Amino acid sequence: MMHRKLGMIAGVFALLAVGTLAAAPMALAATLTDVSVSSEGKVTKIHVSLDAAIDFDHFTLSDPDRFVLDCIGVENVTMDAMPAGSGLAKSFQADVWKGAGDHSVTRIMIDLSGSAEADVQATEGGIVVTLMPEKVDSWTEGESNGEWSEGNAEEVMDSAEEAEESDSFELTAAEEEFEFAMPVRPTYDANYERGNAPSVTSFEAPKDEGLGSRGGSRVSLDVQGADISTVLRSISEYSGANIVVGYDVRQTVTAPVSFHLKNVPWGDALEMVLQSAKLWYREDNGIIRVDTEENLRQEELDRGTAAKQLEDIMPLTTRIVNVIYASARELARPVSKSLTSRGVIEVDHRTNSLVVTDINSRVDACVEMIQHLDSQTPQVEIVAKLVEVDARYTRDLGVLWGASNLSAQGGSAEVSAGSNSVVDPGGSVRFGLVRSWGEISSVLSALESENKANIISNPRITTVNNREAKILVGKKIPLIVLDEAGNAVTQLITIGITLLVNPHINDNNRITLDLHPEVSDLSSQATVQGGVIINTSEADTRVMVGNGETAVIGGLIRSNESTFERGLPILRDLPIVGGLFGGSSTTKEKRELLIFVTPRIVSSFANHGG
Repeated sequence: MMHRKLGMIAGVFALLAVGTLAAAPMALAATLTDVSVSSEGKVTKIHVSLDAAIDFDHFTLSDPDRFVLDCIGVENVTMDAMPAGSGLAKSFQADVWKGAGDHSVTRIMIDLSGSAEADVQATEGGIVVTLMPEKVDSWTEGESNGEWSEGNAEEVMDSAEEAEESDSFELTAAEEEFEFAMPVRPTYDANYERGNAPSVTSFEAPKDEGLGSRGGSRVSLDVQGADISTVLRSISEYSGANIVVGYDVRQTVTAPVSFHLKNVPWGDALEMVLQSAKLWYREDNGIIRVDTEENLRQEELDRGTAAKQLEDIMPLTTRIVNVIYASARELARPVSKSLTSRGVIEVDHRTNSLVVTDINSRVDACVEMIQHLDSQTPQVEIVAKLVEVDARYTRDLGVLWGASNLSAQGGSAEVSAGSNSVVDPGGSVRFGLVRSWGEISSVLSALESENKANIISNPRITTVNNREAKILVGKKIPLIVLDEAGNAVTQLITIGITLLVNPHINDNNRITLDLHPEVSDLSSQATVQGGVIINTSEADTRVMVGNGETAVIGGLIRSNESTFERGLPILRDLPIVGGLFGGSSTTKEKRELLIFVTPRIVSSFANHGG
């Protein structure tokens, strides 16, 4: 059984001057002396007479049916040398172009009266092409244009077998709907000197990259009045990509295309060609489908409608999914977006489970999403140390103050005797990192023993990743305020030191901290109505530290003012002479509030951190 050769693919590739020519060296220039054609029954023979042996290549294409013969090293052909049509050879055309190595290539194109098989043989005097109808087994004796003997039939079959054993490549025949897939890669680069066919002037080895990658082989195309289908075939041949062209393309794009592209990725070249022809493409499983916008959009709509209709008739199934780490109520909302219109998700708070009802494929998708979201959340232990240090000795701590200062909100306040308040709540808050916590601990202990530092609090708190933790060191004071009806009510106001920390564990086991420190205190001043003033200093920042490293918040200055009285009772209170029996002295001391924050990933997570 004879194989059908994919003439359409090979022939188009030949029209674009990127044919798969033999790798043997080119022959020297030869002269074409004659081209003749003869018919015997249904067999047509073309004799190409040459004065020297040459390299040649041949292709067969369909739609329209055509046979192409490339004679390498021949340049003297003219249309006058072409014979009239006979038998399967309906008409002849000829052209000359420059190939690789500046060799001339003569192309003889034979329009066929129908689909045919070609057997090409080199002889001493040139080349003999034997054309036969494609389906030899359907021939019978007594058909038109002559009688067939048993010997003639055997000759035809022998020629067909020789064609099957020849070096020319064989592919499956192209379908009549003009859809094709061509994984053929050329080995010969050629430049067209004239003619209407496009030329490919450069080529790199194809890579397995899709159209969207904008990579792969680079190609140069010079197209003048070529058919869009021919250009697409050429790009498919060169890139090694599978391209399928829709049937409506040749009805939509009737005008020839012309363009010039130089050294561009084949994917970009294909997109430009499709845009110029107002065509669209879609890539499915490595196959590029080219069609009109309307057809592709309609196909998407039809596919979606069919899938929706199928979902509406499929049976429902119910599955119970136990949620281990997360809250079932929190997972219900994102998971419900994966359900169909008939799907339902319910939360069982008693067992912390989700009850999912939908078609089987959607239930599987929901279960997969739940299992992905229901992961154990890493935990972070946050150790804070709140210390008041004499402002004159903060430099001795060795803190690296590197973050930009942030202006805090608040107002200034006067300090009365014996008060302890924020002197400059409107000052700047600074942030830094600790180089060695051991050294700082030693310095703090020494300062505390000399009454130059005071450790206010050392709280510890553990929170899950991305969950805010709050540390409060202060007190609640009762204030009398008026409600909307004008009645006096007592309201508790919290003052002191508040620290909000939100940790984010990064993939490299570093921790990003969102910090919000706030320091508040009562002012010694009073409003005109007799109310109180609360001085507040706060800031927001984000710092990144390593696991176990310490961040420092500073710049919160407090002032301690103390008055000491000495002397003899009663006598020191006498006017004028009281100073002889006693006196008073006032001392002022500025102290900076430092907040040390050390995050540590809980060990079970730190050992598995990314």
